[in-house]
Amino acid sequence: MKYQNVFCIALTACILLLSLTGCTPTFDGSSAKNADSYKLDVKVMNCTDSHSFELNQGDTLEILFEAEKGSLNMKITAPDGTVLYQGDGTVKQFTVEAPMHGVYPIVVTGKNAKGSIHIEVERATEAVEPDAVVLTEYDFIMAD
Repeated sequence: MKYQNVFCIALTACILLLSLTGCTPTFDGSSAKNADSYKLDVKVMNCTDSHSFELNQGDTLEILFEAEKGSLNMKITAPDGTVLYQGDGTVKQFTVEAPMHGVYPIVVTGKNAKGSIHIEVERATEAVEPDAVVLTEYDFIMAD
């Protein structure tokens, strides 16, 4: 009887391990990440991928997002934890503007997914102040 219990426990453990190995994350496709872009072209995705951008206030993320099959979800979060975008590719082309300076994490989750996400950073141009006019004592004398 004692050996039957040990055998049942061992068999249950083996079945559990085999079932867990069937749920391993899979990704077939290509991914490219750098400071100004994030490109994910997915043939099959059953996992999570992420990337972060260091953005300044006013920088813009130009996004192309297409979910062709399965569930492909993306979440973009501001440095203060505010969710700026969370969606499934229903809207295919859009922009997200950075409300503050900091790191913006992007998390993509796929379940039996096929599709693509292309994000390009458009850096805000810094406001250029016009040349300052310096008035001299001579300018005041001439004005009289």
